Amino acid sequence: ALALSEISRVLKPGGRIVLSTFMNPQLPFTNENLRKAVFGQMSSQNSVIRAWEEGELKDLCDRVGLINFECQRNREFIILKAEKPRI
Repeated sequence: ALALSEISRVLKPGGRIVLSTFMNPQLPFTNENLRKAVFGQMSSQNSVIRAWEEGELKDLCDRVGLINFECQRNREFIILKAEKPRI
């Protein structure tokens, strides 16, 4: 939520964002050795990988003032688009 809030803050009025995120918190890091190489020795409770639902992403965009939310599923990823309202 903090990252999206900061993106919204610095985005010019009328500016657009396109982001992607995981639908499954284990993908694409199903290989434990790869996961450790990328994220270190973190336990699964402290993992920085988080799965998001489309509704949660829309709510986040609404809360930070982004409009025209669109979401597209692409296998294990969700791709979202939104924009900052023009003043």
